[in-house]
Amino acid sequence: MTVPGIVRALEQADSFRDAAASASVDADFSLVEGLDTPLLASLIERRRAAGRSGALFVIAPTGRRAESLGPALEALLPGA
Repeated sequence: MTVPGIVRALEQADSFRDAAASASVDADFSLVEGLDTPLLASLIERRRAAGRSGALFVIAPTGRRAESLGPALEALLPGA
């Protein structure tokens, strides 16, 4: 499975798909590490597809996690 394929696979789950559907509105999520980056990638893709800005405001629990989100997101959405 390709790295971007992970998001497509996760979107098969109702809970993930419902969360990603929140791309058109402001929403708060609390996620375990490992699901946060695919959800962010899905939110960005959906916003872009809707003609909106792909910008998101994300609060991470630690500085270390905040620093790791960028490279993880880059793996799913090159250029994000």
